[in-house]
Amino acid sequence: MPNLLNEITSNKALEVERAKTKRPLLELIFLCRESSRTVRDFSTAIRSEAGLAIVAEIKMSSPSSRNILTGIGYEEMAKIYQGSGVLSAISAVTDWKYFRGDIGFIKTVKKAAKVPVLRKDFIIDSYQIYESYAAGADAILLIASILDGRKLKQFISIAHNLGMSCLVETHSRADIDAAIDAGAKIIGINSRDLSTFKLDKGLFEALSGYIPKDVIKVAESGIDGKEDAISALRAGADAILVGTSLLTAENPAEKMRELVRIAR
Repeated sequence: MPNLLNEITSNKALEVERAKTKRPLLELIFLCRESSRTVRDFSTAIRSEAGLAIVAEIKMSSPSSRNILTGIGYEEMAKIYQGSGVLSAISAVTDWKYFRGDIGFIKTVKKAAKVPVLRKDFIIDSYQIYESYAAGADAILLIASILDGRKLKQFISIAHNLGMSCLVETHSRADIDAAIDAGAKIIGINSRDLSTFKLDKGLFEALSGYIPKDVIKVAESGIDGKEDAISALRAGADAILVGTSLLTAENPAEKMRELVRIAR
């Protein structure tokens, strides 16, 4: 099977270069510095003192599950999530080619929901961080396996200076060590291997102990039902990031309540 992550990041590099020709980096930085917008606190929103916080994801499709969301858009889904009564934050997938997202969806989601919004994409260039801020993102996803240690530390610093939080996604012990060394305050463990999109539901439990206690832990992917949420909670998760199982549920709001209203 081809390495899908390499394919996606190669395509992303081309997209970023095209974006730079339309709006140069210096212009984008100036726009961000002149902005006076309020950034919603993603970090505080997902640090649940009791039980689990939930980051509900919106995406139209993915390489592992083709057409996930049909007949409804980002705005409508955000309103459904907001109405659940348990929503902590929203993850808006903005990659177009592989997930049918768009960076403009961030503002759409923020108008429909009152919680912080995470831009979930394949960020490989500092340009995308300023682009995220300009688009209204409150937090960004950084994937440890596609960034060297120097870049990861630099990207976290840029985002924090803009007031945004960073969810650093990992899939191995080496990724976690790199995230810690870079100063990550929120570390996610993605149970899906982005190179092959294969799922390992036991990965969060296997790796979560390597994350320091003062760092927020997020379990990503493979949260299909209550038992998965309980397993994540018992393994130390502060929050779960859930997409497909919510988007394909008959009643997404009720599904959210089922996942997070569990006892320690």
